[in-house]
Amino acid sequence: MTLRKTPIVMGCIAALLASASLAGPRGERLPPLPTSEAPNPLNVTLLKLTHDVPFQGDTIGIEGRQQVDLDAFLASSEAQPGDPAYVQSDGSPLGAARAENLARQLADRGFATQVIRDTTTAAHSVRIVLERYVVTTPACPNWSAVSWANFENHSSSNFGCSTADDLAAMVANPRDLAVGRGLESAPSDAASLPVAKYRAGLAPALPGASSGGGGGGGGGGGAGP
Repeated sequence: MTLRKTPIVMGCIAALLASASLAGPRGERLPPLPTSEAPNPLNVTLLKLTHDVPFQGDTIGIEGRQQVDLDAFLASSEAQPGDPAYVQSDGSPLGAARAENLARQLADRGFATQVIRDTTTAAHSVRIVLERYVVTTPACPNWSAVSWANFENHSSSNFGCSTADDLAAMVANPRDLAVGRGLESAPSDAASLPVAKYRAGLAPALPGASSGGGGGGGGGGGAGP
């Protein structure tokens, strides 16, 4: 009997092979192996933390309870110098002056401040919005897939766990994992000065080097008595 290779027959054979590839040595069905090169990536999340600073009358600066609450908010946010800080006011001249005053205070603490006019901000109040990135490690160790011989060169379900955990512990600012930083130009004057001296013949002589042409070996000693 000759088996004709019809599309239906070939499809059944492919389905049988696929189901067999998911069966373990004893025939039990196993979860599919991950196809990603990094099945355990880090999760970097952007958090926006807000704090409202209330004002009374026509005051512009903050003091007393206002300062205590602001300090507590900044401490609990765990924000770092260089993190963005947006200062929002209702757009009135008094609100703008209050926002500028708070922005200067935050800038002195190392935040990258920006004053924003926001008509939704309550009158006699200035809102501070801090942006902070948080890194979350994957659920490791990850042995969700049974470790057994596979012939498709898939990664283990535990692949990348140690690397992800170590990177999360070492990174100083999780924001660098999401957006990175711009490359700042460095002054090259100090690096180019030795090259300029060498080209002008002003390079200092090496220690112990003779400026002469190198004399010959010493001759015989004087005649004996």
